[in-house]
Amino acid sequence: IAVGDVVDWCNIQWPKNYKANTGESRDIYSQVYLSGVTNGAGQGSDILVELMYSNYSNIFPFNPETSTSVSAVFNLDKENNDEYKGTLSIKNVGTYYYWFRVKYKNGPWIYCDINGTDDGFSGNNTGIAEIK
Repeated sequence: IAVGDVVDWCNIQWPKNYKANTGESRDIYSQVYLSGVTNGAGQGSDILVELMYSNYSNIFPFNPETSTSVSAVFNLDKENNDEYKGTLSIKNVGTYYYWFRVKYKNGPWIYCDINGTDDGFSGNNTGIAEIK
């Protein structure tokens, strides 16, 4: 159980999956909530968000740390959440899985999957990109 400076909630907001050609850019969105930080106007301070992706082929069992990271930027306020956007532009054909990770100040990384619940990060709940 993580304690201290920990994000309360995050998810993959949109899209849950997509199809694209190699090198085609797609924006992927995440929402993040931390009480007292994201529920104010504008971007909450001291939050770092990264979009992660992998083809899993070199990872068994799945480890969310063994992947490629892309910086995500603040997009907009969404009620009490802050929305972030990362852009994927995958250059090789295949099936890729994506998720976000977020941390507040020096706290631990929290992994964000589709369902955004407290059941823990699951590789079964990642976004899926089919690149052809």
